[in-house]
Amino acid sequence: MKNEEVLLSRALEDVQEIIGRLTAHLLAAAEEPPVVYKIGPNAVRFLLAVGDLLVAWRLIVAAEAALTTIEAGQNTAFYAGKVAVASFANSVLPHATAELAVVSATDATVMDLAEAGF
Repeated sequence: MKNEEVLLSRALEDVQEIIGRLTAHLLAAAEEPPVVYKIGPNAVRFLLAVGDLLVAWRLIVAAEAALTTIEAGQNTAFYAGKVAVASFANSVLPHATAELAVVSATDATVMDLAEAGF
């Protein structure tokens, strides 16, 4: 579970950074209202990253409990399945880093276009 825990920790840091950037945009919008347009395009991206983080976290917790049970001698298919399912973290949590990169690169160029540009 060490790899999954490392990925979980990194994803948590990335999600916290996304929260920080979106909050900074919201606060900056008080002085420069168009900055708020950087939040909307990233809302779903943020929610998906949080969802992946929470699901992976709970699967890892369940897998750790299953490992304890297996080590105690109750090596059943059910507990082995709990451990195997935690590999979800390996394929999903790296997306949080990608989502942070997209949030970081978001600009309001499209919002600056005049209506005639559409």
